[in-house]
Amino acid sequence: MSQRPLLTSLVKATQVLDTLVANREETDGLSLTEIANQLMMPVNSVHNILRTLCACGYARQIRRGSYGPGIKILELVAVDELDETQLRPRIVDQLKHFAKEQGEGYVCSILREGERHIFASVQSQQAVRINQTVLDDAPFYSKVSCRVLAAFCSESELQKLIDRQGLPGQDWPEASTLRKLHAQLKRIRREGYLMMLDQPLGVVTIACPVMTNHGEFWGVLGSYAPYFRMNKTRQRQWLEHLRKVSGQLLA
Repeated sequence: MSQRPLLTSLVKATQVLDTLVANREETDGLSLTEIANQLMMPVNSVHNILRTLCACGYARQIRRGSYGPGIKILELVAVDELDETQLRPRIVDQLKHFAKEQGEGYVCSILREGERHIFASVQSQQAVRINQTVLDDAPFYSKVSCRVLAAFCSESELQKLIDRQGLPGQDWPEASTLRKLHAQLKRIRREGYLMMLDQPLGVVTIACPVMTNHGEFWGVLGSYAPYFRMNKTRQRQWLEHLRKVSGQLLA
């Protein structure tokens, strides 16, 4: 009995997936050209495969032209257990260093059973600072860190979150229904961060996902500052800084 030929398109898709998983520790992902070169495949073919994988949740676009493994594929990869008792003081020390260097506050959050928990935090060193308690007391979906937690957590964790918190409603009008919520979370995953301006408080808040060394989502690193210290140039600089710090926390 002759062996049936393999589906070439499926073989190519698994090769792209293998490449993404093998390079999952690259916090900035792999560029389209890098993937095509590694696999010796046409760029257009790789691009079409990645579009399909992203749409199905098996790949994600970290930034324009840069890709990494998606939530569904990461759920299949073994996750190293992190010893939180040893991890927390190490993260606090890192955040203290950056707070002294940069002068702003940091909050590291994780998701547990549909609730946000502050894992570590360091206050701003500036004379004019934001009251973190005021930010923490805001409704769940109005917080930048909670939206990023919802965007990058697994499907099962997201369901627990919705069961616990309900739908955003007026706390996030653009995500008031389940369909709109999924669309907003997809947008956050695609952009790889979230920046928000709280007009009444005059505060800029930014949050980025924190990944393990194997590329699994672990938590969120956020920062906040008065709007008058965050002009457009400073916002761009602060975002790049926060991306870099979030990539170092679990290194």
